[in-house]
Amino acid sequence: MSIPGRPQGPFSAWAKVRAALIGFALLVNFVAALQLPGPVTEESVKKEASQREIKGWKAFLDDVGIEYTTEEIEDIAVYWGSKPRSWRNTVMKPFKPWFNYTGTRQGWGLFAYPDHRPYKLRISLFRSSDGRFDDKTVLYESHSEHQWKADLLHFRRVRALYNPGSKRPKKWKPWARWMAGHAFREFPDHDRFEVQAIRLRTMLPWEEPDTSAQTRFTYVVRREDLFGEAP
Repeated sequence: MSIPGRPQGPFSAWAKVRAALIGFALLVNFVAALQLPGPVTEESVKKEASQREIKGWKAFLDDVGIEYTTEEIEDIAVYWGSKPRSWRNTVMKPFKPWFNYTGTRQGWGLFAYPDHRPYKLRISLFRSSDGRFDDKTVLYESHSEHQWKADLLHFRRVRALYNPGSKRPKKWKPWARWMAGHAFREFPDHDRFEVQAIRLRTMLPWEEPDTSAQTRFTYVVRREDLFGEAP
C-alpha cells in the first residue's frame, strides 16, 4: 500500500546519508542528555544531605531483608556516581567543542541532593546621622514585609549572579554595586548599602526546628564610592 506524497522505490544515496546524519545527531544528544548521578565522591557522600539519603536507603534495604552496611552503600554510591559519568564524558569528549560553540551543553544537574543549608539574601540600607548609622532592611527573602526588588532578584538569570554555593559567586561584587546604584537612587537619604548571604538550616517535618543562621558573605557599598558625593 502506497502513501500519497511519499516517494516510492529505493531511497537515493543522499536520503540515506541524511537519515544517517540525523540518527547520529539524535544519538549524540541522547547520550549528552542522559540523567546520570554525580559527581559523587568519597567526600560528598559524607555530607549531611548525602548521609540522610544513605540512611534512608539502608532503612529500606533492612526492611526488605537485604543487609548492607552504611560503608557498603557509600561505596556503591561512589562507584555508580562516578563510573557512568566518566564513561559518558569519554564518549562525548570529541563533541565538547561543538556543544560549547553552540551553547547547547547542559551546564547544571537537573536532579541533585536537596540543599539543607540554603541561603537567604538580605539587603540593608544605612543612613548616617551624627556619626551613627540607622539601618533599614529593605529585602529579606521569604519575609512578607521586606520585598524590595524581589521580582527582579528572583528572576533566574539575575539570581545566578548572586546565589552562593560553597563559594561566593564571581559576579557578587559587580552585582552588589549594580544593586546599590538602584537603591541609592530610590532611597536618596541613605548613604550605605549592605548585602549579606545568610545561611540557614532546613529540617524535615519530624525534626526539631533549627533557627541558627550564619552570615557567610557581606559586601558594603557607600554612596560616595559610586557617585563621588554624600547625600
